[in-house]
Amino acid sequence: MTNKEHLLFSCDPGKATGTSLWDITDAPVEEPSLHWTEEVAEHDFYPFIDDLFAKYASNPKYDLELVCENFIITANTHKVTPGTWSLRYIGALEYLCWKHNVKFTLQSPAQRMFASDEKMENMGIAPTDGIKGGHTRDALRHAIVYLVMKYKWRPEGLLDTDE
Repeated sequence: MTNKEHLLFSCDPGKATGTSLWDITDAPVEEPSLHWTEEVAEHDFYPFIDDLFAKYASNPKYDLELVCENFIITANTHKVTPGTWSLRYIGALEYLCWKHNVKFTLQSPAQRMFASDEKMENMGIAPTDGIKGGHTRDALRHAIVYLVMKYKWRPEGLLDTDE
């Protein structure tokens, strides 16, 4: 038995980056608990991530995992977004995870759709309750998908009878 607090940080990178932090210490035996969500502006991303890694990844009290939405470049990418924020942020996160020996997982943008607004509401996570933007909701979605896939979390209200 470990005394470490096991945390999951989820991220939906972009000009406005959605983030969330979950306590998953005893998942799936105990329900994971959401510590916080935050939408981080472009000019605040690097200091925010630097502080996050200083507080959690460098501290032996914590065991940190990170799940992040991947940025897939297609023939239409230049039409959708002229910025390279997501690519730069993913690279920074990947480097910091490597440096601090933090498990880093990328998910496709489509995976988040599993955790719809309706399902999140059924779970008691109201997507509009104190959550500023769509990127923050998407960070929550990626965390939920990760917890379901890796830790076999089966919260009431998330799974349909045929899933």
